[in-house]
Amino acid sequence: MNPLPAPQTAEDFFNLGHECLHAGAFDEALSHFTQAIRLRPDVAAGYRYRAYAHSELGKRLAAIADFTEAIRLRPDDVQSLADRAMELFLQKAYEQAIADCSQVLELDPGRGAIHGLRGRAWAALGDSERAEADLSIAIVADPDEAVSHLHQRGELYAQREQFDSALADYSTALTIDPDQVSTRIARAAVYCSTGRWELALEDLDAAIERRSDAVHAYCLRARVRMDSQDWSGAFADLNIALELRPGLLAALDLRAECWQRAGQFAQAMGDYSAWLRSQPQSLRAKLGRANCRQQLGDYAGAIRDYREVLVDHPHQADAFNGLAWIWATAPDASIRNGAQAVECATRACELTDWQSIPMLDTLAAAYAEQGDWEQANKWLRVILERVTTPAEQAEYSARLAQVAQQQPVRSMREPRV
Repeated sequence: MNPLPAPQTAEDFFNLGHECLHAGAFDEALSHFTQAIRLRPDVAAGYRYRAYAHSELGKRLAAIADFTEAIRLRPDDVQSLADRAMELFLQKAYEQAIADCSQVLELDPGRGAIHGLRGRAWAALGDSERAEADLSIAIVADPDEAVSHLHQRGELYAQREQFDSALADYSTALTIDPDQVSTRIARAAVYCSTGRWELALEDLDAAIERRSDAVHAYCLRARVRMDSQDWSGAFADLNIALELRPGLLAALDLRAECWQRAGQFAQAMGDYSAWLRSQPQSLRAKLGRANCRQQLGDYAGAIRDYREVLVDHPHQADAFNGLAWIWATAPDASIRNGAQAVECATRACELTDWQSIPMLDTLAAAYAEQGDWEQANKWLRVILERVTTPAEQAEYSARLAQVAQQQPVRSMREPRV
């Protein structure tokens, strides 16, 4: 058998590149297209197909450069414009992607998929009206991808808290394709936002049944179970999520909260500490760990965490409130400091425009620690004028009676926020 002749012309190299591209041999395809371009640098197709090879290899900037050259050679090359728009979108160059999409639609108005892409770009830029308009066109004009476009528009409605419209889009998408796991999770999130917990659980169970590695479904189901105080179920879901994605911060956050709400502060502190090893500046993790340390009686550690928060976030009201609560109410007299408690509690109230009941409560406790019973009485009466539930009225009436007897507040509870 005679060997195949070596490629000689640009067309030969282009055809070889095309074969390699379809076979998944992207490096070889890249080499062949480069040879074709060397021989015929004036042919737009060589650049376009080399861009596809670059894209498959994750070299998006090189792909954009080749699409740009193809468009320079053929300004009416609709496909290169459409492909460059997608690459620009993936690079988060949304305005440039929109410009390319608009040019495509001027040349070929029937491209529904481009309306979908432009709609996603508008949404990324926060222009929900234009996004909705484009996605609505795409749903009709690009029926093969209607599920994706419905999902995108559903997300848009959910962000705008138009929950009925979001549910309608998600449900239509799931009627077309019941196996769309991401859409089931999205619909479950809307059900959670509207308090329809059983429907949310149905969707999350179905999502996990279809994809046992759907990490976000486990996290959201854990949140639903936490709200119903199903701690064991929530822990089971979060443990699976962390097995699937070790160190996943969303799961660590939820599990730490779950430990706290279940009264297991040492375990919660462990999760917050793991979170801080990944994100040392995390405000939420540092505040959470400070609360846990306080509950465990590690006041020095809690004070250290709160102070570290204030170095990076000097206007963080919760940190001021946490310090004030410790210095006002810690059982250990060597920890308490009435003057510092009043200073920090006042700052927390200033930062929250004197509207936070828990922070006003801390201020009253701080004045009580300082022995300023008149001010403690004053702020507890302000609180009693504002609270509405019988439980709150009873709690603060008891606190007022305690202050009337000149008894300071002593507690190991964490500061309420």
